[in-house]
Amino acid sequence: MRGKKRAISALLILEKGRKGSLPPNAVEGQDGGNIHRARELRKRLTDAEKKLWSHIRLRQITGHKFRRQQLIGKYIVDFACFEKKLVVEVDGGQHSLQSSSDKERTAWLESQGYKVLRFWNNEVLKEIEVVLDVIARALEEDDYQKSEIDSNGRDDLMGRIEHITTQQIIGEWGSINKFASSHGVSPASTKMVIYVDGAKSRPVEEALRKYGYLNLLHFEKELRKRGQTFSDYLAEDGLNPVELIETLRMKEIHPEVLLGLKRRGYWGVLETEGGSEEVSKG
Repeated sequence: MRGKKRAISALLILEKGRKGSLPPNAVEGQDGGNIHRARELRKRLTDAEKKLWSHIRLRQITGHKFRRQQLIGKYIVDFACFEKKLVVEVDGGQHSLQSSSDKERTAWLESQGYKVLRFWNNEVLKEIEVVLDVIARALEEDDYQKSEIDSNGRDDLMGRIEHITTQQIIGEWGSINKFASSHGVSPASTKMVIYVDGAKSRPVEEALRKYGYLNLLHFEKELRKRGQTFSDYLAEDGLNPVELIETLRMKEIHPEVLLGLKRRGYWGVLETEGGSEEVSKG
């Protein structure tokens, strides 16, 4: 688990948190209404919250204690580890309409020294091992750089946590497990190839290659080696992310994207067989 590379489109809005026990602003007694609401929320967790709680309760993850539905200031957070000042939120689709309030909430939590991780429901339900891996790394690493927030209030960490390949697979197949099962390969081996540097499996690589996922994987691992994020790469040339992904997957070669990949030395790490004629025309 700890050896996997980070892989999820989780919201990571992170600053170095101060270690300590239960902070003063999290002590019950400040707001009776919110305390009562927090207690009620503990009784009716969503399916995603129940699944995550079953994996992080009782110090199951790196030996750290989490509390569910905790009152911190005026906010009720889904899960909190006060020792590491880490907050984990699980969002349903309705949260996409609350980006302004989420930003305000996160900004306040950060001002109190908290790190905030935000996951979608389907990420928890379909890729729990990856979610746990992200949380474990957040607990273990004390120093994160605050990430740039996109216009929807969600963090663009494609490349940093290597989830380009994962998100493409989940978007097209529903989950990595379904993709693996459809191609007669082991889900565990598939995740190892995606998340672990140097992991090899010919059947898995053939399945990934068929849809252009293998090139995405090569690209994001090369980004990580160079200390870059997907957003860093796009920003340098003002590229369209869809065009970059289409070019990497050899679905459609966009000349401007191709030139950038060659100029910056990324084209050499990709498998270009089958697309060489079209590439040469570009």
